[in-house]
Amino acid sequence: MIQNIIAVEYDGREMRAVSISCEVPSKDFDIISAIKKASTDFCKTEEGKAVYDEFVEGLSECIADDDAVIILESGNEKLRYVVGSAVVITNTDYEYMEISTLAAEMAAKLLNNSQWKTKISY
Repeated sequence: MIQNIIAVEYDGREMRAVSISCEVPSKDFDIISAIKKASTDFCKTEEGKAVYDEFVEGLSECIADDDAVIILESGNEKLRYVVGSAVVITNTDYEYMEISTLAAEMAAKLLNNSQWKTKISY
């Protein structure tokens, strides 16, 4: 069976659409979830990490000395918990941050207790 995915890119008032045909095992097969899982799995491999590093290095070459690019990501699993991260990229370096870590660090600072740790994380 064939499923089509329509990818749409917007640039100002211009739009470009591409149709991608995929062979799937059944009509109920969730191709979008399968692609997301395969992409996530690939990014955890050594090759996937190298591709990501190449992307960041290429992007950093386009960034002015006095500027930065911030890539934000958030997600959830059936509204049981929310996760988020950010990558800050300059033309010389990049740093990855998780929102849960940033929040715990801020709580310790506001409590004036550098040893403070959360007991529960959602």
